[in-house]
Formats: sequence, C-alpha cells, structure tokens
Amino acid sequence: MTENIPNEDLTLDHVSGSPISGGAFVVVPPSLPSPFNKALNKDVYKTPLSFSFSGGTSTTPPLTAIQSLPPIQTIPTSATKCKAEGVLVMLEGDSVTMTAQGIDGGGNPVAISGDVEIKLAGQDKGKGI
Repeated sequence: MTENIPNEDLTLDHVSGSPISGGAFVVVPPSLPSPFNKALNKDVYKTPLSFSFSGGTSTTPPLTAIQSLPPIQTIPTSATKCKAEGVLVMLEGDSVTMTAQGIDGGGNPVAISGDVEIKLAGQDKGKGI
C-alpha cells in the first residue's frame, strides 16, 4: 500500500483516542528535509523525523503543561523501499508513542504517554512504500 510522502508542510497530531490533546509540535534536528527530493515543490522528509511537544492537556488524568520527555522524540518510518538521498523517507500515518510529563492540580509532575502520527503529509502527489 502506498502512502503520501511528507514534505515541509506536514502536520503532526495526536492519534484519535490519545489522552493528550492540544499543544504544539515542532520538527527538530536531526530531521532535515531533502533538498534534492521534492513533492509539490517542497522538500520531503527522510528518516529520522524528530519532534518536540509542549503545551498539551489531558482530562484523564487531568493534567496541564504537558511536554515531551525526553524533550526530543523520534518517529520511525514504515517505508520499506522509497528513499531520498539513499535513506528511507517518512510516510503519512507513521506514528510513535510519545512519552511526556504534565502537571496535576496539586502542582506535581505526572508521567503520561500518547500516540502521535504524521496526520497530513502536506501534499498528495508523491507516494512511497
């Protein structure tokens, strides 16, 4: 089955059913889009795809100020054949269980985890497997 290859316009999001919601994801080094491979004239992402997360909330358990812990998390690829610069590319739908920490009503840090995925590739023309 082929999936869209994420470009610079990709969207990371919480998987449906995750206890964590809201907040902001930021793609961070060592993630670098390939300047030699493009989808809709934007550089595509190859492995690994690393991100940080902050500002999330949870209702079960009730937590605020959720942030990824460790600060940088990495999404593995499900690609088996498609490469950019000799390295497997990321695919829309690739996911990871993010470990995080939030603050409860008493001001105490509490560990929590939730799945994160490449929700939208940012384009729908470049496909990979």
